[in-house]
Amino acid sequence: MMKQTKQHGFTLVEILIVVVILGILASIVIPQFSSATAQSKAVAASSIVRTVQSKIFEDYATTGSYATTLDGDWFVEGALPSNPLAPEQQSPIVNYDTSAASGDTHPSNKLVGTGGAFWYNPNNGTFRALVPAQDTEALTLELYNAANTSDASTLASTSD
Repeated sequence: MMKQTKQHGFTLVEILIVVVILGILASIVIPQFSSATAQSKAVAASSIVRTVQSKIFEDYATTGSYATTLDGDWFVEGALPSNPLAPEQQSPIVNYDTSAASGDTHPSNKLVGTGGAFWYNPNNGTFRALVPAQDTEALTLELYNAANTSDASTLASTSD
């Protein structure tokens, strides 16, 4: 008489259940990871904005007027820092908005694009990081405000 040996292993159904559970977990974790990545880039951009703004104010204290262009020699690297929120470094790196009013503390276009990676108003020394468009205008505005530690009320607003 032949003995039957019981084989050990996973059935196809058990494997499919594990794959489905892993898919569900991935669908929860990946968006949170993406959000954390965007937030860390916003924090890095905020630090750059504060650093550049500080250099602008130092120059103003020395010269008595706001610089018409930003000098890369103000920075250790010998150039303006790049915007971590810009997917590719934009050219020009800074949009020198000479037509902005002295009361404008935000650009009318807050999105990274042909206008550069940063915005500078030489009439009042305000420097801002531009951001990529997000899924909604509210998320784009939230990212812009986080990157610039500002409180713009809409994407179109030019002052607080």
